[in-house]
Amino acid sequence: METILEKIDIEKRDRIINSALEEFSKNNFEKASTNNIVKRAQISKGLLYHYFGTKQKLYEFLKEFSIKKTIENIESNINWDEKDFLLRLKQVGIIKLKMSDRYPYLFNFFSRIFENASVEDMKKLSDKYSLGLIDKIYTQNIDFSLFRDDIDKQKAFTIINWTFEKYGEQKILEIRNSNEKINYKIIEKEVDEYIEIFRKSFYK
Repeated sequence: METILEKIDIEKRDRIINSALEEFSKNNFEKASTNNIVKRAQISKGLLYHYFGTKQKLYEFLKEFSIKKTIENIESNINWDEKDFLLRLKQVGIIKLKMSDRYPYLFNFFSRIFENASVEDMKKLSDKYSLGLIDKIYTQNIDFSLFRDDIDKQKAFTIINWTFEKYGEQKILEIRNSNEKINYKIIEKEVDEYIEIFRKSFYK
């Protein structure tokens, strides 16, 4: 399947993938319409089935594609020598935003396929493609001594994660609804302002 897709024009391939990601993000599997997918992708239904075979295979392709694409982008773009937990999460957030610029519904699709999954289930699925990536993001080379001794570090991690996740969701929505080019300098400035608050709250 991937071999067939690799042979077609990149713009056309992304159009098909984005159309399918959007449809499966907005609807569960049963309600998702291949008619809507081909209409947005500007291809025939016959061509869609030529590429993917069945609706189920298309869905499974999207699941594997979204996970592998996210892992590949994180592993190849993150600075694993960064020891500051806050700056590590900032890197991950920027990587995800850049991915959303190309695939606007990718992380909405993630949310749907993982909506009933436990953290352990998510780790198992990601580890299928990259052993221990989630643990690496949160622990590899991180200097936890930067945190104050009198706080619950796990609760601090949760607060920080919630903030970055919500901020990311807001920005992804803005990306999807705007035709303007993303100004990453403004985004980084805003993120740095949150980081400064976290430093004063949780760091020594």
